[in-house]
Amino acid sequence: MSPVILKIGGSVITEKDAISCARKDEVDRISQEIASFRVNSQDAIILVHGAGSFGHPQAKKWVTGGFDAQGVYLTHSSVKLLNSMVLDSLNTAGIMALPVHPLSSCLLENGKIVEFNLGQIKLMLERGVVPVLHGDVVMDRAKGAAVLSGDRIVPYLASVMNASKIGAGSNVDGVLDDTGAVIKK
Repeated sequence: MSPVILKIGGSVITEKDAISCARKDEVDRISQEIASFRVNSQDAIILVHGAGSFGHPQAKKWVTGGFDAQGVYLTHSSVKLLNSMVLDSLNTAGIMALPVHPLSSCLLENGKIVEFNLGQIKLMLERGVVPVLHGDVVMDRAKGAAVLSGDRIVPYLASVMNASKIGAGSNVDGVLDDTGAVIKK
């Protein structure tokens, strides 16, 4: 099975300049679009969403200064709340979707993925379920804990799961270079 991996940027589904503020209308719109895709395609889908305002402010406050178990908990709790909103919307749109939290399924070493439990993802896909992952704080052998962004999860999963396609939804007109210009290819 070669799934389609879809990444939805945190800036699309959250208010970037707020703390823990979802854009429910956008979450619901995207869920409806994914539901329409599922009606017209037999492709298995893995969805990865960014943490946006549910992860970035918390991680900056609690995780960047070194290991802090309470900070890991607070950051993960926040991104898990956003993930639950996305799952509620997907399931309401008729998509069987379940969470896969990176904190519980990944291990890093100096920020690099060294372990990723894929068994539950593969089983979900076999059963017609959409696994929904997200940016998260993850245990790190060297640092104690580190942020694992959805942007890093996608290429990893694409490689190990032999993805047929990767899609990316963002709040800009394409991939931008360091000057803010759209990269044409």
